[in-house]
Amino acid sequence: MRDTILAVGHRSPSVAPDPGRRDPDWERALVNPAAVFGTVRAVLDHPRLMRGVKREILRRWAWDEHLKEVAASEGMAEGEPSCLDEVRAALLSLDAAWRPKPSAPAAAIPLLREADDRLAA
Repeated sequence: MRDTILAVGHRSPSVAPDPGRRDPDWERALVNPAAVFGTVRAVLDHPRLMRGVKREILRRWAWDEHLKEVAASEGMAEGEPSCLDEVRAALLSLDAAWRPKPSAPAAAIPLLREADDRLAA
């Protein structure tokens, strides 16, 4: 029998492996949910994910969508439109809410070098 991730960080034997069906790449799903699932509905409807795992995947997806909106508001090149509202609705259907933490950086904060300081003056 194959192992299937049923909860983040835990493995449990699957009950009935389906040789015709490939499971998603679970680790990648936590890093880039949109690339693995394609739609928010696919996360909600996945039969082998526990509710807590669905919530975690959707929270990470919400952060990605939030960053898209931040980038768009700062005038960066637009890519695919954000689906943050859809992700939030999915989280609500799982009895979870999401809002960005104001203290969380949207990107790595570059260190200001001394030479840059002099140029700014």
